[in-house]
Amino acid sequence: MVTMTQVSSSHISIEIHLIGWMHTSLIRIIFSNTVGDSWTAKQLRGKSNEDLHKLWYVLLKEKNMLLTLEQESKRQRLAMPSPERLSKVNKSIKRLDTVLTEREDSLRLLQTGQEKPYPGDWRTDIFGETNWYTYKEYPMPWNMNRKYKENKYFALPYVDHHARLKIEKNLRSRVKERRAEKEKQRDLEKRFPNMLKKS
Repeated sequence: MVTMTQVSSSHISIEIHLIGWMHTSLIRIIFSNTVGDSWTAKQLRGKSNEDLHKLWYVLLKEKNMLLTLEQESKRQRLAMPSPERLSKVNKSIKRLDTVLTEREDSLRLLQTGQEKPYPGDWRTDIFGETNWYTYKEYPMPWNMNRKYKENKYFALPYVDHHARLKIEKNLRSRVKERRAEKEKQRDLEKRFPNMLKKS
């Protein structure tokens, strides 16, 4: 007993063949090659808050669909069709979040005159790391507060060398990750030369 179900939308059509007693499924995914570009920040800034709210859910649904497709492609051991769509959706979501943050910051500047959501200051701790310190309300002045005095917001000169080494270590790890990603991409292109032509 073989049954077939077809699901189609604007740019995807999925055919599912179910085989009766075996409880297995074979999913064949067919995609069209027309893929649009990601949303730019300039385009998003011209839209209203209501349109951005709707676009957020559209991008979220698209991302969930692409992640499902990616897992299904891995399960079938096939190359994902048009894998660049996932990165375009992620870029659009990130830019949309940036535009919304800009609007919130500008509104806060007009209303309260503060750039950050909570007032604070950049402070250096005893390890030489600079972090954002959010101001808090205390029931007593800072010079009488023992808990506040325990937080040492200064670093001795000998810490500068170790702070520089830590920054250098982080930069080296980033370069190493980028290099590994490029080598992985070259290896995939060598193993599957027709992957770029299909996508």
